[in-house]
Amino acid sequence: MSAVNTAGQLRRIIGHLSGVLCALSGLLWGQNVSTELKDKSKDLALLTFAPGGKIRIHPFDGPDVSFCEADQSLTPYVSQDGRTILWQTTGSFRLQSVSGGGSLMQHKSGDPRMSWVVSVPNHPEAFAYAVPSDTPLVDKVIFEATPETAKLLGWPSPHFEREQHDAWTTPSWSPDGKQLALGLLDSHSTAGGSYVFILLWNVLSGEGKKVASGVTPVWAPDGQWISYLRSHGPEHQLAGEAHLYQVVTGRDEKLFEFDNLDVNFPLRWSPDGKYFLYGRIVHETGNTEDVIWIYRLHDGATTEIFRVPRETIVNRGPDWISSWQNLKRTPGPLLRNCEK
Repeated sequence: MSAVNTAGQLRRIIGHLSGVLCALSGLLWGQNVSTELKDKSKDLALLTFAPGGKIRIHPFDGPDVSFCEADQSLTPYVSQDGRTILWQTTGSFRLQSVSGGGSLMQHKSGDPRMSWVVSVPNHPEAFAYAVPSDTPLVDKVIFEATPETAKLLGWPSPHFEREQHDAWTTPSWSPDGKQLALGLLDSHSTAGGSYVFILLWNVLSGEGKKVASGVTPVWAPDGQWISYLRSHGPEHQLAGEAHLYQVVTGRDEKLFEFDNLDVNFPLRWSPDGKYFLYGRIVHETGNTEDVIWIYRLHDGATTEIFRVPRETIVNRGPDWISSWQNLKRTPGPLLRNCEK
């Protein structure tokens, strides 16, 4: 009997020690997001569009790489999957593949009144943009694609239009190009004030479904989740929560709360879906900056990456970018060495 008791006690002690070791390894693992990115993300970096036409690539395993725009009249965006830079100018778009270096595709369509533009994941030649409609607080959303891509995505035609209430933030595509997630402003709140909500909008049927109260929705690369931010209200606009919404089940999961929330900076997913960026506003020595953090999905570990001036965030960035070494080797006609 004593031998049985001793064996049981040993199993309990071993089990307890295993639990402690697992917890300790989880703690240590959670403290090494930067190391993990440095070791495993050789092809992944962050890209910031700074004022004055400067572009900076922030690798995780080496020094920053800087470029200057050859034409500062172009407004750059990074595609949702991090593989394409979209350059907007009056009346046209230029699409630059990051992995292809200097290769460019040009679309003649466009509108100088454009309020936002977003390309479809894995289909950079297809995108949507919004221009003001004749009706107040309504945008006309215009979809553009090549005939082949439109057919692949199931769109009615290479070019078609919809009308939708004014989007408060830039929307996000589902990976299959069939739905947009938008943060919309609703001025008919029963409380008497405006509020924002997340709408899933089927671009084929034109039907929409409210799924949450919040802003800056971003679709996960696997198409199963949408991340978004929720403010604590008008009196506490800089305090908020980060959430995940599961598309199939409708389950909503709060990830964490934080102060100094930047509700205009979305939770930007990494192309592999393992991390996302988020920003917090700080005021120090008379300067306003955004502190950029990376959050790891599997355990909630975070790390501060860098700080950027507030106006840099307004000018698009930082964003994830893939195959950045190709862009470094062949920046293409729209980028140049800043020293030249």
